[in-house]
Amino acid sequence: LGHNPRFLRSGRTPQESYEQMWIALCNGLEWHGELCNKKKSGEFYWEQASISCITDSSGAVSHYLGVKEDITEKRRIAEELARSHAELEQFAYVASHDLRQPLRMVSSYLQLIEKKLGPLQDSDLKEFMNFALGGARRMDQLIVSLLDYSRTGRSGEPYTHIDLNEVIRESCLNLEVAIADTKAEVNVAPGFPAIEGHWVEMVRLFQNLIGNAVKYRLPERTPCIDLSFRREGREWIIAVKDNGIGMDPKDHKRVFAIFQRLVSSQEYEGTGIGLSVCKKIVEHHQGRIWIESALGEGCCFYVALPVLAA
Repeated sequence: LGHNPRFLRSGRTPQESYEQMWIALCNGLEWHGELCNKKKSGEFYWEQASISCITDSSGAVSHYLGVKEDITEKRRIAEELARSHAELEQFAYVASHDLRQPLRMVSSYLQLIEKKLGPLQDSDLKEFMNFALGGARRMDQLIVSLLDYSRTGRSGEPYTHIDLNEVIRESCLNLEVAIADTKAEVNVAPGFPAIEGHWVEMVRLFQNLIGNAVKYRLPERTPCIDLSFRREGREWIIAVKDNGIGMDPKDHKRVFAIFQRLVSSQEYEGTGIGLSVCKKIVEHHQGRIWIESALGEGCCFYVALPVLAA
């Protein structure tokens, strides 16, 4: 038709995108980005574009080569997923918050009944009351954990420069009683790096990982937890290794799902949300988390986080 690609402009692509594109192309670099363009029918569509320069024998730019993919449907699905996820988190927050009040009332009246019956309770009735009160307490713990999970990653605050040495120190301070009670040994490699992130979420991440290492211990072993790190390309790989009960390899992926418990609640207290929160925090920081473990041989949790931009 004798037109260049400007003919497809919809007016919906931010001007900054074009400016960045031409800065890259004028410097001989390949540009990658997304553009909102218009079809012959007038319908708008999104494309993922890669544009590079083609030069002639003298080195002057003679053409531009664009490789483009229509990503309209991909964007629509991604936006729907993000909206559904946000609605689900909001529902979890509201439902959890509203559930706590009637649960408190149930617990309070059970305690009043127990007090009023006093010496009239026989052994069966005492056992039933203990089951009811214990169930109410566990339900409250689940609700608090669900609230915690729904809040994770919702902070609108910008990332800040965070020293992971200080994060780990704060996490261990919060676990001081549990560490002392179990006589656990926590060894932290010197010189942990700094990252960009949210302080509270990072403290919660390491507190959960170290706290789990202290909790899921073998009775005959003194808990020993080692924290180390290494750099691989553009990531810091952080390891939290323990000598606890370990985990069957077939359960490694399942352990990060919400409400998944691999041990009896009678043996180890918990709600099955802690590692789900860890995964959510790590992904909120554009990172990855995984586990290496075997039954009876302890666990090693790995967290990969982006290296600070130079």
